[in-house]
Amino acid sequence: MALNLEQVRQALDGDSNQEGPDTKSQYRDLVQGNFHAAGFVPPAQTLMLAMQDYLAQRRYQPESKGLLAARQAIAQFYKDGGPVSPGCRVAIDPENILITASCSESYHLLFSVLTKPGDNVLLPQPGYPLFDDLADYSSLETRYYPLNAHKNWEIDCDLVDVLIDRRTKFLVLISPNNPCGSLVSEKTLKNLLKICKREKVMIICDEVFSEFIYGNAAKKLPRPAAYSPGVPVFTLNGVSKLFASPDLKLAWIALSYGQPGQKPALGFPDQEDMISALELRNDTFLNANSFVQFALVRFFADYGDFVRSLLVSLSSNREHLIKIKPGHSCGWTFHAPQAGIHVVLTLGGQYLRLSHINSQASSESDGIPEDEKLAIFLLKKHKLSLHPAWYYGYFSDSDDAEEDRHLSLVISLLAPREEYGELLRSLDAGLIDYCKNLYCISSEKSLPT
Repeated sequence: MALNLEQVRQALDGDSNQEGPDTKSQYRDLVQGNFHAAGFVPPAQTLMLAMQDYLAQRRYQPESKGLLAARQAIAQFYKDGGPVSPGCRVAIDPENILITASCSESYHLLFSVLTKPGDNVLLPQPGYPLFDDLADYSSLETRYYPLNAHKNWEIDCDLVDVLIDRRTKFLVLISPNNPCGSLVSEKTLKNLLKICKREKVMIICDEVFSEFIYGNAAKKLPRPAAYSPGVPVFTLNGVSKLFASPDLKLAWIALSYGQPGQKPALGFPDQEDMISALELRNDTFLNANSFVQFALVRFFADYGDFVRSLLVSLSSNREHLIKIKPGHSCGWTFHAPQAGIHVVLTLGGQYLRLSHINSQASSESDGIPEDEKLAIFLLKKHKLSLHPAWYYGYFSDSDDAEEDRHLSLVISLLAPREEYGELLRSLDAGLIDYCKNLYCISSEKSLPT
């Protein structure tokens, strides 16, 4: 399904023509994913000091896996469990770490080097839409395992098992998850690892939001790399989210098989062969910037306080969300995020007048999902920008039972603390306004409770 960008343009242009040339600046972003645009920029001094040291000894010495000092700093990061939110500690050999220019490049390396055309990968749904393109570039089939919205986005291991066949090469885990804000539990990880060991499926674990974990969940980030019984686990992360530095373009792949002493399980590709093949492809392009690799050691040493302050702001916004509960009076719900920066808001089937929605859709025959109509309504009438959940593969127009029907939106926690409460109150008003039309009732009547 193609994005209806023309609908959004018309919404913006129509209002702009009516209200003047500055109208577009009045739109408020509730699905911000850019840390800098939200006002979160790391202190410049660390970068300046790193540049000063770099220029004092500047000499280009490319390493196909990335600078050794940077890889050692990454290995220490996993050994310590993380600078802010404690995760399971994992011993990873710096020789099994490759530095790339982005997590997207990391995925591309793994997909293009360690698979063959026609192989398949298992992806979470809802999930980040970029994966489809990355898999397509490597001529891979994508298969989707659903995250259960009724159980805080938990993974059904039996369904994963059913999806696997002899050409399944990777199970992709996003933990913390985007857009659901969930973590894969230790119990689920161990069950998935058993399946992957039996079926000879490798794991890619995307942990880019690893430092943004809230409440009781912050006690420990479960990592498949810590529990693996010899299954190859490729852990991905980078400075884009970890240090709120997407402009610096540095990420990594870290291969492990479990804790020290754990031998690779039989039937998987040879460890040295995989690292050599990935290293050769990485050496072909050498995309990662030498200065940023050099500076990474200082980032790990100096940016802890900044990341902690960022986590405090995100936690405060999460508390605002829990307190305000946008749309709650007309049936909207959400799972308080365990981690990450995104949240899925849902209006469940018990509140939807499906006959009204379906008859309206059939009469108009416009093919626009109901959650996208809602997003455009909020954009036009309430000046709020957010995402319909179908962008992430979470569809409202399925043939599921009525209790599984839904309208869903994705919002972000990434906003200045002093502004977030007002943003949520505006969203609450917008959702109530939309539901009055959805339920075909007048403003004088009560909404369902």
